[in-house]
Amino acid sequence: RRTRPAPETATAAPADGDDGDGEGDRFRDAFAVMARFPWFGVGMALWFVVSLGIGLTAVAGPVIAVESLGGTGAWSVLATCLAIGSLLGSLSVISASKQHPWRAAAIVVTLGAVLQFTALILRDQLPTLVIGASFALCALATAACGIVWDTAYQSEIPERYLSRVGSVDNFVNAVGVPLGMLAGGLLTRHYDAVFLTVCVLLVLLGLPAARLAGRERKTSP
Repeated sequence: RRTRPAPETATAAPADGDDGDGEGDRFRDAFAVMARFPWFGVGMALWFVVSLGIGLTAVAGPVIAVESLGGTGAWSVLATCLAIGSLLGSLSVISASKQHPWRAAAIVVTLGAVLQFTALILRDQLPTLVIGASFALCALATAACGIVWDTAYQSEIPERYLSRVGSVDNFVNAVGVPLGMLAGGLLTRHYDAVFLTVCVLLVLLGLPAARLAGRERKTSP
């Protein structure tokens, strides 16, 4: 058993801008960082609504399939379309060699989600396969643009801030999906109004997200 203090050992100094704060401190500090990079703050708000839509679809999709599209078989088609779209979206970015700017990706992910929710609003007038196609396109856009988003903020925001903005990014995705699922479970009688509200929010955030994108590059103050 040790009976005297251990010899002092050298420890690595905290990185510039990271004074050894805990996760909670980094999360709070991230809001100050977002004030310096407005495009990131608006982009995060857009991704929050996208995540909300993912959770909403996970609950509302099966309900709508059973009530309006003919049963559980219809949900199997829609879920398969989601899986295929997500896979293709990930592979399309990974295999592509050219750079994909967030400015364009913000518009693409917005259009993809709006297309899906518009198809759900018009579910009584559209064949299941058309709705499935909208699901596939939305999943493709979300997967591909999510990778573009990660690349954009990691390359354009100074490295010393990445732990802070990463905390917000993780929080938004972790909270948005279950909140969307909660809304899907509580608002089953008002799906059309919820879908329309999500579409409006997506457009209101997608346009400024694209306009602000790329205005501030990684620079040292």
